[in-house]
Amino acid sequence: MAEGKCHTANVDGWNVSWETRGDYRLWCKQEQPSNTQQAVVVMFNPGSLSGGGEKLRRDTTLRILREIFAGTGYNPYIVNLFSLATPKPWELFDAWPNRDCPGFGVNDLAWAECSAVLYAYGAYESENGYAESIKDRIREIRSVLSEIPEIVVPLAKTGTPKHPMRMQIEGLKSEFQKLIAAHAAANNSLQARRP
Repeated sequence: MAEGKCHTANVDGWNVSWETRGDYRLWCKQEQPSNTQQAVVVMFNPGSLSGGGEKLRRDTTLRILREIFAGTGYNPYIVNLFSLATPKPWELFDAWPNRDCPGFGVNDLAWAECSAVLYAYGAYESENGYAESIKDRIREIRSVLSEIPEIVVPLAKTGTPKHPMRMQIEGLKSEFQKLIAAHAAANNSLQARRP
């Protein structure tokens, strides 16, 4: 497997950086100068942003995340349950044996920099044929992130975290933005009170 390669770009006033290894996107960080903290956002699979970023502006999910995190105090550090970069979830399922980057796991990510976690992976955990593997990965990541305070947001009818596309479709972006900002403000207040 090739060594990881880091990329950066500026889009919509945000600095976007990400790391790739071949067909895999390992993480993506979106930073707005006014935000001072970092929140990990757990998604399902990397979408259009892969390689050198030729499709960065077309990645709707990343755009929605920029919109709901704008001015909240948190910059989103996006990680995925599986690292194979595919624009459509069914493409990930078609390439299921290759879903994880060889030699790279959840413990290799920069969790220590994050002061909050937002789960936004959608309802894929009930996907036929893949449900147990998906649920196992969710449990693994939730265990690794158990010490990081969770941003509590409305869930889907399935009881699973809403994907950003659902937030947009259901007109919930401003509600999510307020909840994220409130969490960041509470976290800042807590940090300020510590000796």
